[in-house]
Amino acid sequence: MSDSLPRRLKKLLLLKDFSKKHSLLTKLGKALSSRYLFDNWMSLLVKYILSKMGFKTRLYAKINGCISKDSSDIFSRLLSWSWRGMIKSTKCLNGKILLDYVAVDDLNNIISDPIKLSQVLGWRYDETYNCWIKQGIRFRNMRESCGA
Repeated sequence: MSDSLPRRLKKLLLLKDFSKKHSLLTKLGKALSSRYLFDNWMSLLVKYILSKMGFKTRLYAKINGCISKDSSDIFSRLLSWSWRGMIKSTKCLNGKILLDYVAVDDLNNIISDPIKLSQVLGWRYDETYNCWIKQGIRFRNMRESCGA
């Protein structure tokens, strides 16, 4: 019986170590996914890390010639959505940023506008049923928690 306790403890420590490695790999994967979103992805990552460490830095995202001044919050959300496959493409057309072919005036306003966010994430408003639909799921009113 006394032999099994150290074994259990070792297994628990290995699981804890695995979860730390898994978390680090996930963060690294999210960071590397930014190369598909932004032209200046490397400098954005460095500035994002500096802002998380407490330094005052400005994040300027470059997308095919469009430049957007972003907060660290919207940058981390865009990375997360891209990593999860919720945002597949970013483009610049006539000075407007397109996220998955939906025109966005300012990336920072996506967080405060649940309707624009839901359109970017693939929700469509159906006039006949007066509701938002995505993959057979329907919502009458769109809120941020519904879209993301």
